[in-house]
Amino acid sequence: MSIKRNELYIPHQAIVFAQQDNICDFSLDKVGYAYQNRESNIGHEDALWELEIHPTNGCDLLCKGCSYGSRHNEQCLTYEQVCRLVQENSKYDLKSVFFSGGGDPLHWNCWERFLNSVPKRFKYGISTNLYNFSNIKKSYSEIDFYQIHVVGFDRSECIRNTSKDVFELLDSNLKYLLKHRRSDQNVTLKILINKENYRRIPFYLDYVMTMDANSIILKYQQDFLHNRELARQEIVEEIRNTVYNHVIVGQYDYLIDNLDDSIFYVFPEPRECFFAKSGLYKLVDSKGRTFPCIAANAYGDSAVLKNNSLDIYTCMMKKKMCPLKACRHYRFSQYINQVLEGNVEIENKEYGDNGYLL
Repeated sequence: MSIKRNELYIPHQAIVFAQQDNICDFSLDKVGYAYQNRESNIGHEDALWELEIHPTNGCDLLCKGCSYGSRHNEQCLTYEQVCRLVQENSKYDLKSVFFSGGGDPLHWNCWERFLNSVPKRFKYGISTNLYNFSNIKKSYSEIDFYQIHVVGFDRSECIRNTSKDVFELLDSNLKYLLKHRRSDQNVTLKILINKENYRRIPFYLDYVMTMDANSIILKYQQDFLHNRELARQEIVEEIRNTVYNHVIVGQYDYLIDNLDDSIFYVFPEPRECFFAKSGLYKLVDSKGRTFPCIAANAYGDSAVLKNNSLDIYTCMMKKKMCPLKACRHYRFSQYINQVLEGNVEIENKEYGDNGYLL
């Protein structure tokens, strides 16, 4: 196994297990390549690389510490809205549509109709806990990339995290997907680390190593204030040693170690959010509002009032500033700044234009 520690990979405050054929999916270089490849269109909608759609805020699992918990209000896009979004943006050089959001995308009940009626022109990805896998079971092969939130390694852990006895259902759905997936379908398992579960990481790894997943992500949960003790260096090292010494390391070609989140020290803070102003990314939430970045979505309601305009996408692209200075796109800005100044050389032949932001 090759260890990539504190190098230019996308997941932050995370450890990732990856194989030779998908290590490039996690590289920051693909972001720089997408930026350079659309340089003449940067700052306009036709620079679009990835469209993220939140079809619903509904979720059947109320996971502890969920960063979207306050949004679980059953707000949903209609079938017609999602179809229109995909069709309208297909005129651009769009490479992927990623379904994520304030709830479990599979909670949306229009999947079969959508996947069977809308011509597919780009790759589809989805972030889900698989609780509602039945909503897509007839057409699951149409999704190219699955990022699956593993909410527990056994019955007790699932009940502890979700207050529901769902382990058998989730385990069965995951095993079905892994057994019947296409050879070119990517399945990534994601484990969120918090102060309550970090000492149970070995049990999570014991569980996921029995699955044939393309990659495994162990990532700090986004409730940073609640989990602030995880930032202590001794705990970071405890987590690192636990993972490094687990037998799962023998199953993967690469271990990406970004627990230290050193990108904030490698690159200076950017003068502006290059990514938000670029037009590479567009997010549409379950209310149908459009944003140039994840942070803008989090501040959506106040942004509408402040700008006195529903055209948040254009307004916030022009502002170019991030209210959080912490999301993955802001990190991309630090990198793109170096690309523009010629300090980073990108291997175009290695990093295609069809990837996901992960």
